[in-house]
Amino acid sequence: MRCGDDRPLSPRLFISITATATATLVAVAGCHDLAAPPTLHSTPLLVVENGRRVGLVAFVTEGELPRLEVVEPLRDGGTPVGLARLCSENLAEAHQRFMAIAAASSQPTEKLTWRETFGRFDEVRLAIANAADYGYLLGVVHPDESMRSVAGECERQVDAFETELGFHLGVAKVLARAAANNSEPRSEERQRFVERVLREFANNGLNLAPEGQARLRILNEGITEAGQAFIEAIAVPAPPVRVPSAALAGTSEAFRRAHPPGSDGLVPIAAEPPDSIEFYAHALDRKAAARVYTAFVNRGGEGNLGRLEKLLALRYEKAHLLGFESWADYVTSLGMLHTASAARAFLRRIEGELAPAVAKEMTELVVTWKRTPGAFAKARLEDPDRLFLTERQKAERQGFEPSLIANYFEVEAVTRGLFQLAGSLFGLTFEERPIVAWHPSVKSYEVRRHGRLIGGLLLDRFARANKYPNPATFSLRTGHRGGGGAPQLPISAVVAALPEPGQPMPHEAVVMFFHEFGHVLQHLLSENELATFSGTNAARDFIETPSQWFEEWAWSPATLESFARHRTTGAKLPKALIDSLLESRQVGFALGLQRQLFLAELDLTFHTTTPPFDTTALLHKVQAAHYPFAPLAGTHLQSSLSHLVGYDAAYYGYTLSQALAADVWTRFGGDAGEVAQAAEDWRRTVLQWGGAHDERAMLRAFLGRDVDEHALFEGVFGGSRPARPSALRR
Repeated sequence: MRCGDDRPLSPRLFISITATATATLVAVAGCHDLAAPPTLHSTPLLVVENGRRVGLVAFVTEGELPRLEVVEPLRDGGTPVGLARLCSENLAEAHQRFMAIAAASSQPTEKLTWRETFGRFDEVRLAIANAADYGYLLGVVHPDESMRSVAGECERQVDAFETELGFHLGVAKVLARAAANNSEPRSEERQRFVERVLREFANNGLNLAPEGQARLRILNEGITEAGQAFIEAIAVPAPPVRVPSAALAGTSEAFRRAHPPGSDGLVPIAAEPPDSIEFYAHALDRKAAARVYTAFVNRGGEGNLGRLEKLLALRYEKAHLLGFESWADYVTSLGMLHTASAARAFLRRIEGELAPAVAKEMTELVVTWKRTPGAFAKARLEDPDRLFLTERQKAERQGFEPSLIANYFEVEAVTRGLFQLAGSLFGLTFEERPIVAWHPSVKSYEVRRHGRLIGGLLLDRFARANKYPNPATFSLRTGHRGGGGAPQLPISAVVAALPEPGQPMPHEAVVMFFHEFGHVLQHLLSENELATFSGTNAARDFIETPSQWFEEWAWSPATLESFARHRTTGAKLPKALIDSLLESRQVGFALGLQRQLFLAELDLTFHTTTPPFDTTALLHKVQAAHYPFAPLAGTHLQSSLSHLVGYDAAYYGYTLSQALAADVWTRFGGDAGEVAQAAEDWRRTVLQWGGAHDERAMLRAFLGRDVDEHALFEGVFGGSRPARPSALRR
């Protein structure tokens, strides 16, 4: 049923708290005819199904709405009941404001103010984020199954609610008329929001016939459920691979000490990182390495192949229903590159220019393989061989010893180093505060800039069962500094699987931690008006740019010298080891980038190919064309590729962002004063705006020129990549 101008739209789902303190979902179909037309109510109306109360919602047709209250998810959402209430009450707030926009339909166009239309619609978005953010995080990190269950129900509730909003013709008409009202001047951010909202209504099924909207509801629910199941399967710990003690030859002494044999004389190697990667990247027993690699990439199991194929089919059907050629075209329509063909063209440009360096490195790896002890004949090098042979080349050429360097990085010292760097660049301080979070190991910090509180940060740094397996940054609370709502400061959460305190930390883990902290800075330093564009709410193919930029600091000698200390002696990281580390970065650079191009091409191909199809067969075809390593027999990489949910059809954004970040980094090559000015310019022109301005325009404002994607090739051509590169020379 289509909701018209004069009937309120109810959320399709509400969480009902029962007497047994459990949360369940109750379906509420379509629109609701009330006994009397809705008026301003001082108390909420009950939403009832079959005579049973299933939720609360307040309908407002006139008068000023109360300001949105600041949500406190850590305080209020720590139990199943609390999390369910946090979700449902904030969706009720969103619904109330949405219907207030619908109630403005009787107003003449000249009376449709920003505050009562688009400003209120941004409040709807904020209330939805308040309902969704904490649950989305807890769904992938909380050790309690009951909490993860409620979080999953909340995610489905939010998705269903958003689907219904997109169908409301009355609100869409009000907003379209308000967009035509030019009596109020609009900032660039507000105009961008107007254009975005109107485009999203068109993209989300507003103009579909009733049967089309009914099908879209089913598709959206299916996409959410299949995506959740896919990620949950990856998080389930796989059985460890048991190998003989002799198979650990080639791994570090610290790794061997941490992995004693069991009563059967065999050593269990976890399929999850970092253990699995450490083993298959260094073990001389390549057959044992192949077994561990297989367990690593096959996480999610064969069941995830079926889930992925179902997910791809649902996405394809939705895209076609909405008038797009493919899911990739649907996703990229709101990105920097706008179309799937433009994204693919970008990847092919990079691949073409990279080809000579890839061929050169591949030839060198084959030579390295032939002189490796125990090497056996191969028609083609395979997936796990790239890291293994690259590490051997580093050791041969630079005497690079990653286990030796890892002793100079310890998680608490690295965390302090991150805080110190953020302080020197942006005037930030981090003060630890005691909290009750989802796990005792989680640390919480208040973040201030030049003494002013700007937000919060939570660090969930260590591995455990049923936790999201990949490093990631989540919004725990969306920032909001404008409009009618009370100012709400952002809170970020970093999730990782770093070594425990006191243990050596590989430099690649340090780089990853810096990368995630770049997302934190974008979230916390955002000062734009609208919640819709707050923090990392930017184009999906741009949001990795600040994080790719910040990870460069993990390669800066001055940064490393400031915090890298031996975990037992306290000695500084020697200059010789820093030089060796920087030189090692050059080794395998082109092949590492080519792997990213392959994954991006695979993602686009999955999302531009008409289902049904065998994802493993298609992976092999794409790999043969875009990656010089053969897939290992019996593996299905796509079953554990978690970015297929969340970065679907946008994985190319990593390479695009890497190119943009490389160009941004060229401004950080001067003396201390120049670096300080560049950092302030980066904050002022990019970080503080979130997604409020056109991304290329922000980069142009920072660089003083158009961005040059070829900065990415610094380090592929012309010798070692400098720690702080100068302007690109080709």
